[in-house]
Amino acid sequence: MTTFSTSCKPLPFYADGETPLEALVDKFGSRLEHLDKRSKFLLLSSIAFYAAVDNDGYTLDDAYCDLPNPVCGSEVLMNNELQDMLESLNTLSADNLLGLCEALISQLRYTKEMA
Repeated sequence: MTTFSTSCKPLPFYADGETPLEALVDKFGSRLEHLDKRSKFLLLSSIAFYAAVDNDGYTLDDAYCDLPNPVCGSEVLMNNELQDMLESLNTLSADNLLGLCEALISQLRYTKEMA
């Protein structure tokens, strides 16, 4: 299925200047168009949960694993390649994490699937 976006901007508009963001764009496209909707929601939820926990040893991967049912039986809910990137995304500045959230929200809100 093809996706079409009318108004969301590329990820570097919202967050830029760090290697993990460049890797995210290289892997999933500048508008994260090669990332499925469920994975976008799970990443957004993980970042929000990670930001809400005030613990230096807590990671983005910990936050993903603490979400309700991140794995349903043998079916992994988040894109495997994205899940592998959580450790590097954990190193993003607070501002770029918020920018990534803003980009994900824009993607989820303004991207339509076209047959």
